[in-house]
Amino acid sequence: LVALPYVVPAELLIADAWGDDPNSSGSRDLWVNLSRLRKTLANAGSASQLLRQSPGYCLEVTPLAIDARVFEATLNDGIALLNVGDPSRAASTLRNALALWRGPARAELRGYEFAASEAVRTEELR
Repeated sequence: LVALPYVVPAELLIADAWGDDPNSSGSRDLWVNLSRLRKTLANAGSASQLLRQSPGYCLEVTPLAIDARVFEATLNDGIALLNVGDPSRAASTLRNALALWRGPARAELRGYEFAASEAVRTEELR
């Protein structure tokens, strides 16, 4: 398992989930929903874990559970095939890497400073 490099502050999670909803009790609602998420991950047999890490939370996952990591691993395989002189298999492998894309890198995290540099790096790899 690897912890993702992002700790998302609890305040950001609360603001994104409930905004200015007067019916939300903020930290308590966040805690209840994160507890449900932990149970869902466990019931699904996932090795992923949601961890409390000040000032918020991070997700610990197997590296190949992250589509961007699968892309990078496939890209590296294609580059390795090129380096050993197998352009036909390299081309096929690199096409497979590109086929994993479904739009801009980290599109769901656009606007969050913590993800900006990783989005740029991943786009450059593409």
